[in-house]
Amino acid sequence: MSERTVASLLTPPDQWQWGEIFNTDNQKIRYGWNTPANARGLIIIAEGRTEVIEEYFETIRDFNDKGFACAIMDWQGQGLSYRYYGDNSRQHSEGFDRDMADFALFLSILRTHSDIAALPRILFAHSMGANITLRYMAEYADHPFVCATLSAPMLGLNPKRIIKYTASPILRLAKTLKWLKRYAFGQVRWNETFANITKYKVSSDPIRREVQAHLFKTKHDLQCGGVTFGWLDAALSSIAKLHRADYCKRITLPVFMAAAGKDIVVDNDGSCKTASLLPDCKFKCFPKAEHQIHRERDDIRDAFFDDFHTFTDKYL
Repeated sequence: MSERTVASLLTPPDQWQWGEIFNTDNQKIRYGWNTPANARGLIIIAEGRTEVIEEYFETIRDFNDKGFACAIMDWQGQGLSYRYYGDNSRQHSEGFDRDMADFALFLSILRTHSDIAALPRILFAHSMGANITLRYMAEYADHPFVCATLSAPMLGLNPKRIIKYTASPILRLAKTLKWLKRYAFGQVRWNETFANITKYKVSSDPIRREVQAHLFKTKHDLQCGGVTFGWLDAALSSIAKLHRADYCKRITLPVFMAAAGKDIVVDNDGSCKTASLLPDCKFKCFPKAEHQIHRERDDIRDAFFDDFHTFTDKYL
């Protein structure tokens, strides 16, 4: 894009369509998709925590240019999907099993869309989305993916030493005091001051790192606040499963796992551990990248997507 602005990054891809589905608890899940002419595959995107579909419009356009259809959903608790207790000031979870079930429903609905039903499916998952979809592939043997790329997967949390030594006693206390729906320590509702601090943790690109803050300031219903003790408990439980050899051996498809060398959101040691346990995994660290490798400055981002396409083309 010759003159990149926040507004240009948020331009919807051609032929973009919106849909919604309702899970077994009658909770709404928002999704979207498009199909370029002569598409050779379908890339299913799994967004990270706090992210919304609109943030991926630039990446989707790039995938379309390479001949891929795309589909993406908002997880429970973010975007325009269901919010626990109607509250977007904090992000809660009652277990990632619920997210896996929503993801399975989303994939089943995509099979009903005639324009994409027959295309081979590729997973592109970021951060929390990588955690949930790895769990999905371990527990849903009939998953449809031919290969998967995981960008900065949430397979450990930072600061890792604090998490390691304090999380268990704090969560035991939170459960005893029935605090699971309260903010975890240090977490707050979304605000511009918080956004101005956190944006420097995700990308070194001065335009791309502004996209979420712009969306949240202009569309308040998209905002997503800090996490609850319940979310932290669900995340750590899910991470622990993905550090078990007997669990990871169920995930047999080819995986490309990309780590960001300057990541201060997730713990790369946790990613290395899971990568070593997966039967078919290529691991690569991008040393100059921050957490959102797919939204980094052009030299880092281009190198990452070159590797993605080299990897993916082998399985189409």
